[in-house]
Amino acid sequence: MRRQTPNARRHALHQTSTLTLNLVVDELETCPVYRAADEVEANRDDVIRRITEGQLNKTERIIAFNTNEGLARDTTEDIANDIMHHALRKAEQLSRSAQEFVERVLKQDVPARISAGY
Repeated sequence: MRRQTPNARRHALHQTSTLTLNLVVDELETCPVYRAADEVEANRDDVIRRITEGQLNKTERIIAFNTNEGLARDTTEDIANDIMHHALRKAEQLSRSAQEFVERVLKQDVPARISAGY
């Protein structure tokens, strides 16, 4: 995780007060857990990056929150679609956990050219 000075962190947190934060429900060996994320890094792009890089075990659900707009909604399917389309555009192979997430959520196999090959 990036280190920030207290002033830089305060500034970044102020900027996120109008943004949507994402809570990830990840499954460990025995039970689902809410993955703690720094408020600055709980944005959609960072969640996608963490899933794509295989930093999460078995992502079950992603819930987006924006208290300024009174928004709380399940964005799991949207993010699975984004991960697959990004990998296809960039011709990048998915990590095993990202592939499993996309296939489970979208109920379809990913194309062979982006498959983790397991």
